[in-house]
Amino acid sequence: MENVLTQHITKTSGVCGGRACLAGHRIRVIDIVAWHEMRGYSPDQIIDLFDDITLADVHAALAYYFDHREEIEDEFRTEDKWADWVKANVPSKIPVELRKRKPRRPDLHPGAFQPSEDFDAPLPDEFWVGETS
Repeated sequence: MENVLTQHITKTSGVCGGRACLAGHRIRVIDIVAWHEMRGYSPDQIIDLFDDITLADVHAALAYYFDHREEIEDEFRTEDKWADWVKANVPSKIPVELRKRKPRRPDLHPGAFQPSEDFDAPLPDEFWVGETS
């Protein structure tokens, strides 16, 4: 199993801080884990995000995570600490009134889609049979 992982997972000094990455990419194992374990993406959905990674790459990253869980969990904790430090020490450039708004869900923009009054009404027979008036 280690041989298979070394074909897909590398740690290179100076690349992504020396963290475990997909071989030949700057995609970290922690990124694959976040997409799969925390956001619920399937391996197929993850490979759709990139042009040149394979299903084997994604499965190798997940296998690496399960074999080195403490290492990856430490990376998550380190990133959380860094994010907390940034929030506490770097002033936001977003105006206060915008920061107080309720966050939007991605891809749902109020007012972007306005259905017509008859949106739920059944379509006329002409629509289904291709007749025009």
